[in-house]
Amino acid sequence: MKREEVREIFPNATEDDIDAILNKVGSELNPLKRRLSEAESKLGEAEASLGDAKSSEALLKAALEEANARIEEGMTEEERIAQREKAAEAREREFLLKSNGLDAREIFVSAGCFDAESIDELVKQVVCDDAEKTRAGANLLVSMVAKQREAVEKSTRDALLKDNPKLQGDDGADSVPKTVSDFLKLPYEQQIALKQTDHSIISRLKKD
Repeated sequence: MKREEVREIFPNATEDDIDAILNKVGSELNPLKRRLSEAESKLGEAEASLGDAKSSEALLKAALEEANARIEEGMTEEERIAQREKAAEAREREFLLKSNGLDAREIFVSAGCFDAESIDELVKQVVCDDAEKTRAGANLLVSMVAKQREAVEKSTRDALLKDNPKLQGDDGADSVPKTVSDFLKLPYEQQIALKQTDHSIISRLKKD
């Protein structure tokens, strides 16, 4: 910003006022300009590095193609066919692994009890080039986790009922609240335990 621009904005400003405004603007803009200049410099370095990497990749790819061509020149026709078949098998296996991995991921996601990071690790554990084995392994893990969760929920519920005998009926069977009011009278931990063991209990409670 120039002095003339400041005068146009503040016609009544004195020279000291203009100096103060310019100094303040400069103190705020100069650090930003330095950071912008540094960022542009780093961007230029990164672009140059990327260009070098692409050039190196192109050179390596060309060298590899040349080496493969020379290898093929020294091969018999049978050897060339065998090499191509081996490459085709490798590509087919890679496709199968990706396809089976997607199937396993779908199973874990549908289970609704794994986070994204856990799913990535579980897929690595079960995926193979056999689709049936991959799905079986994924389903087995889901079943094991479901059973563990049920056991934890039952253990928690049993512990709560043991500490609160009033939740059990005269015959020793678990007493389930019948109304919203009865449910809300229970301690919060007991409400959570009941909802975990019976997800539809809220919808069946009668209104007072």
